[in-house]
Amino acid sequence: MRGFDLDGRGIAVVRIQDRFYAFDNFCTHEAVTFTSGYGLVAKDRVVCMLHSSAFNVATGEVVAGPAPDPLQIYEVQIHDNEVFLLIPT
Repeated sequence: MRGFDLDGRGIAVVRIQDRFYAFDNFCTHEAVTFTSGYGLVAKDRVVCMLHSSAFNVATGEVVAGPAPDPLQIYEVQIHDNEVFLLIPT
């Protein structure tokens, strides 16, 4: 998992098997940053190690609390072996 700052927006990108996923780089419970050592990718989830909130990386859905809100996810496209994110304006 790698973190990026795109126009002031913290985004995490993770590769699981042959697919890339992108989502907000913070837990919606305490706003800790996943890529600062608090995030763990397990199967199809990113887990916040602070209080064990877990999110589906494809949908952003909360799959374990105490996080109250889902993660914002971003569409990922691959062109010529480069990863591109579609960021809403």
